[in-house]
Amino acid sequence: MERLTARSENGTAIYKHPVPELEGLEVNRHAVLERCCQYEELEEKLQNTFGECDGLLEELVNSFFKHATAEVKGKLSGAGKVRLLTDGEVDKWLRWKGLEKDGKLIELPCKTGDTVYVMNDDCECPGDCYQSQTCKSCEYRNLYIDEEVATLSFIIDNIDNFGKTVFLTEQEALEALEGR
Repeated sequence: MERLTARSENGTAIYKHPVPELEGLEVNRHAVLERCCQYEELEEKLQNTFGECDGLLEELVNSFFKHATAEVKGKLSGAGKVRLLTDGEVDKWLRWKGLEKDGKLIELPCKTGDTVYVMNDDCECPGDCYQSQTCKSCEYRNLYIDEEVATLSFIIDNIDNFGKTVFLTEQEALEALEGR
């Protein structure tokens, strides 16, 4: 982008290259020049961030208004939180919002393949009771930590146990073990 304007030392917008035929039109010249300079500064910021791309500002503005809801448009004049997403991100976000609305979206405490630490509390009491027992201070109590790789089925089956008997770090698991 070749800039047509610049800022003088005192911050006023000026023509980068003087245009003799416009020098006689001083009435609106300064306002037009100021607006043009602001636009070019904005476009320059975008190009410094995203690289040289003609029409980037226009494309971003068009994309924003294509996907902006009435709620977002109302926030433009205030201090509302607005984030610009690409077309693909908008489609994904809209899908997620629909899933959330239908109660089908959950946030998992970890991802599949993560290492988790499982606190086990077994009773090895001799006898034929055929049931798992949890003893507080029994000599047959076996309290230990297992390291496991989280599968999707494990995460879903244990989603309510995270922070109780399933932990994301070994340190958390050991601290919970000490508290038992």
